[in-house]
Amino acid sequence: MKFNPVIFYFYLFASSLLITYNTKAQSGYNIIGARANAMGNASVALEDGWSAFNNVANMASEKSLRAMFSYYNRYGFTNGLNTLSAGVLSPVKLGVASLTVNRFSGSLSDNTYSEQNVSLGYAHELYGVNIGARANYLQYNIEGYGTKGVLSLDLGVKTQLKENLTLAAYIHNITQSKVTEFEDERTPSVIQLGLGYQPIESLFITVQAEKDLEKDPIYRVGLEYEFIENFYGRTGVSTDPTVGYFGLGVLVNRFLIDYAIHTHPSLGLSHQVSISVKLREFENQNLPTND
Repeated sequence: MKFNPVIFYFYLFASSLLITYNTKAQSGYNIIGARANAMGNASVALEDGWSAFNNVANMASEKSLRAMFSYYNRYGFTNGLNTLSAGVLSPVKLGVASLTVNRFSGSLSDNTYSEQNVSLGYAHELYGVNIGARANYLQYNIEGYGTKGVLSLDLGVKTQLKENLTLAAYIHNITQSKVTEFEDERTPSVIQLGLGYQPIESLFITVQAEKDLEKDPIYRVGLEYEFIENFYGRTGVSTDPTVGYFGLGVLVNRFLIDYAIHTHPSLGLSHQVSISVKLREFENQNLPTND
């Protein structure tokens, strides 16, 4: 059936209400990875494999081939509001490249309304500053009413202010890509600015401000503490509305396993589980080992 912008807009609006209820819209905008989620979604200054989803500039110093997998269930609905994500990143001849995919649906088998996102990212360090870009293809699907595809571009940057202090920024959908002419509906354009501070080796603190061009600012604070070697406790808070986040992480050989839980004042609990796997170590950022 031919794509119907009125029906599409209704589904998009209803989906956004169900998923967010005064929080971020799902449409094209995702913070992926249980580590970031447990820290209040203050992701812009976090440097890990999940940077491929959240701020590609932070990938620039990565020296390993990594694969990531995540499952996110919102608000514990019986049929679920679920996001499945997977990605891979690797050093290349100049810089670091990534490929990521997301799928959101009402449940794992429900195709009434779904969103699929495929992204290619690239990051490089230049004069002590990490810069990155990510190209996205977002596809909406409404059963019986067809599909709609949208292209967008993200840009990120990160710099070291001091040995234990970093500054990072990210612009999601700098292109302000339009979904449909009806009501001039566009995917969210979000600007994020954050600091990461590590006062001691076992403690990391991050603060973040972000602004959706069509919404009020949101402020986020996250904390991670390594209470036993390779075991991490995490917590965070975000505003508008005030939401508390908690989580744990454990590093076992090449596997980093993370869990996050947060509660919405009206909708209840959400859970996210993610796994990051180091597949291969590189001696230098751009050169593989000979073994």
